Amino acid sequence: MNISQEKQEDLVLKVSIDVVPEDYSTQVNQALKDLRKRVNMPGFRPGKVPPGLVNKMYASSVRADEVGKLVTEKLFEFLRENKIDYLGEPIPETQDAMDFAKESDFSFAYSIGLMPEATVEVPKKHELQRLVVEVTDAQIDEELKNLRKQYGKTESPEESQQGDMVSGEMYYHENLDDPETFKTVKGLFIPTDRIQKEEDKALFVGLNRDDEFSFNPHTLFEDKKAASIYLATDEEALESLPNEVLFKVVHITRMTDAELTQEFYDKVFGEGEVTNEEEARQRLNDYLKSTIQPRLDGKLLGELREAIIDANPVPLPASFLKRWLAIKAEKQSDNKAQDFLSIAEDMFQNDERYIRWQVLRAKVEQDNKIEVSQEELNQEAETTVRRRLRDMGYPLPEEQMQAVVARFKTDREEMERIYTNMVEFKVLQYLKDQMSIPEQNLPWEEAEKEIQQAEAPQA
Repeated sequence: MNISQEKQEDLVLKVSIDVVPEDYSTQVNQALKDLRKRVNMPGFRPGKVPPGLVNKMYASSVRADEVGKLVTEKLFEFLRENKIDYLGEPIPETQDAMDFAKESDFSFAYSIGLMPEATVEVPKKHELQRLVVEVTDAQIDEELKNLRKQYGKTESPEESQQGDMVSGEMYYHENLDDPETFKTVKGLFIPTDRIQKEEDKALFVGLNRDDEFSFNPHTLFEDKKAASIYLATDEEALESLPNEVLFKVVHITRMTDAELTQEFYDKVFGEGEVTNEEEARQRLNDYLKSTIQPRLDGKLLGELREAIIDANPVPLPASFLKRWLAIKAEKQSDNKAQDFLSIAEDMFQNDERYIRWQVLRAKVEQDNKIEVSQEELNQEAETTVRRRLRDMGYPLPEEQMQAVVARFKTDREEMERIYTNMVEFKVLQYLKDQMSIPEQNLPWEEAEKEIQQAEAPQA
């Protein structure tokens, strides 16, 4: 096998890979041998089809697959070993149709969009300002009330009443015309004071264990994220639930508010950390500030990111990226008659600043060895779940809270999003620390308005 590289234009590299039968014949023979064990053919017992017949029917496609896998593996291995950083994905260059019916020499070529060299400097002059939120006594009162409820005494009454949490199982048919689609969902917990309609609330009052009844899962909770958590069903599956499901009561939980004792303070803040209500209120002030201040800081970091992009222009392999975006758009589209180059042109115009930021971010991340540990990732995942539940206005008992957190951590898409955001935050935080940025105090209501404006969808 021979691999070579050649500069095509600024920031575009051509990588050529030549393979000979000795490079792939062993893999092809093994793949055909494994296929012979599985192939079913009339007139032959399973696994007893003659090798010559298997080769005649499948050698061409197997050879194409094995050569393709080998070339892809060696391409990325070459890029890693030669420390070639790239943008997008390698683009296979147009070549004559290859005949894989027999062993032969094969040649492949790829265009690579190179990551440009970048030097990141923070702007010396700017109009950035850090907004600092102020917390009110009323907000601290409400938070203390919720904590007293969360850490209060738990009872298991025989009959439910308003304010109780009713746990149970949900049963329904995914397709009413097919009895085989009967589905059971366990682990539901319904906080009755979070149900939005009075007629639905009434369904969950006066219940005993093992009682069964029907309800509409789409009208129970106003917020979809809340419904997803309480009904133990992801948001996408929630949309496809029927308008009537059967519910069986498994357990009823009732909580009474905890007293402001040392035992309560130890449970909430850690042993010996807080000894009286004044200290507790100060800790809650800090905690509440932490629930909104990161979003204000996020606004600042977004403004900082734009300032860094403006202060550090970097070249991009524009023609390569437009080709890559066109190929990507065509793969994702069912309408192959579209002008994908025009679509890619629009995509590039929209994404150019984002791509430039990716280059700058990667440079800062690499030069300063910025990383996110697994422990940090797990902690942020738990913080995210707690924040979402708090925003929905319902404190869960700790055992159920941990169950929700554990389920959340199995969502790969959510965890990848959190990881990317954490790296982004660390990079921007590093850049912010290199600058002098003044602060301004802001009342809670005004802080919320600032956040709403910053997070509103752009027209």
